[in-house]
Amino acid sequence: MTKNYGHTPYKHRRYGKRNGSSGPPQKGRIRLVLFLILVSFFFSRVIIPSFRGEVEPPKRADQTPVKDDARPDTTEPSDTVPTQEVALDTSATLPPSFSLTHDDLPQLLKSASQDFTGTPDTLVWQDRSMIVHYSMKPRLNRLGKSFMESYRPRFGAVVLFQPKTGRILSLSSYENPDNPESMSEFSTPVYTNASIPAASIAKIVTATAAVEILGHTEQHVLRYHGDKYTLEEDQLQQHLSAGIDISLRRAFAESINPVFGTMGIFELGANNLYTYAQNFGFNTKIPFMLPVDTSVFHYPQTNLEIAQAASGFSYTNTISPIHGALMAGAIANQGIMLTPTIVDSVIDLETEKQVYARSDSYWRRAFKAKNYPPLNEMMKDVSRYGTATSAFTFVRDSPRFRDFHYGGKTGTLTMAGYGLVDWFVGYLLDEDDVEQNVACAVVMIKPPRWQGRSSYIGAELMRRHVMNLQEQVQHEQKDTAHE
Repeated sequence: MTKNYGHTPYKHRRYGKRNGSSGPPQKGRIRLVLFLILVSFFFSRVIIPSFRGEVEPPKRADQTPVKDDARPDTTEPSDTVPTQEVALDTSATLPPSFSLTHDDLPQLLKSASQDFTGTPDTLVWQDRSMIVHYSMKPRLNRLGKSFMESYRPRFGAVVLFQPKTGRILSLSSYENPDNPESMSEFSTPVYTNASIPAASIAKIVTATAAVEILGHTEQHVLRYHGDKYTLEEDQLQQHLSAGIDISLRRAFAESINPVFGTMGIFELGANNLYTYAQNFGFNTKIPFMLPVDTSVFHYPQTNLEIAQAASGFSYTNTISPIHGALMAGAIANQGIMLTPTIVDSVIDLETEKQVYARSDSYWRRAFKAKNYPPLNEMMKDVSRYGTATSAFTFVRDSPRFRDFHYGGKTGTLTMAGYGLVDWFVGYLLDEDDVEQNVACAVVMIKPPRWQGRSSYIGAELMRRHVMNLQEQVQHEQKDTAHE
């Protein structure tokens, strides 16, 4: 018999039997659920919104909520300085239509180095970081600089570009670091300096005017007497009873001053010379992405000045290396001069979107396309038997250039206060392949004697560039064949 000690045995307590009940009775469970619902509501409507800045707007005395249609999506500004990441997220996003134009590039390139290598730069434009991809070829830039460092002139510059696109492939300026004479007022970079006498590069202007205005062919015969490279009064006669007869192409190839001086005075005149100099871009701002000095061609007033301007025996008619390359490119491109460019594309660093892409841009026409053949022959003769014969030895002897058009013009003149100026402008082109078209300008001021000429540097840079392109094509063709 079980004893009763005044309380219900464990198995008969109100919480039920140990083996039959799973928790409190139904009434207790309902209270617990209601309590949990109340806590959940409190957290969802009060605690959490207060952390998110989503507290309900205050009410007026009449308990009508204050309507704030102008409230921005972001929180109110505070005294806390935001991190850089937050600032970029809220204010640096470009509009969908944002883009840079050609006219914006000079401002962008202000912070760029003047000594271009061709590798991409990260520059700042309107407080934004931009990745600038250049058209320059690092290999060509290194090669041009190595030539200058080997020959060590007082100053020098190299410009290579594609005359049919305007893309500059190499742009370098040289100043001899070990020569005390280099510490002068001569402005650098040299490739934009237009205080350098044009010398016989001006004969390109005269020859073009003679072909286009006078109708002279490259075989037209002229006469001169005396030294080829002087310009004396007795040489500047309209009718010479005695002298040496020579074709226009030969006179151009050998750069014979009295022939061009006489033709300037008695056949072309000051106005035609001045007009064609302007056709080639003298006295005109070059639309380049970097500041370039304006090349100068003065209007000649006397017969002697006309002869000097026509032959290039002038110290006041000056040109920049960039302009010299454009002049050679005008011959190569049958009279058309395109706007020179050094930037292929610009990428916004934050959005990784392209905001600028280069395109060909027409600048001016120097002469009519139908007059290209005689001018090309004259330029070619300079490299075949003229003043740049030795510089083009490897081009002439290579079968790979048999169908190419090539040539140029040399020029030498002493620059007051600086020494001898040695010029070369020229081109090497395949008419069927835009990529294998290149024009150049090379200048050395006071180069060491017998240690290289600008014509050799120019010819070698163009030759090696085209050979490299051809080898790349051959490799690609072999890879395709193996696949």
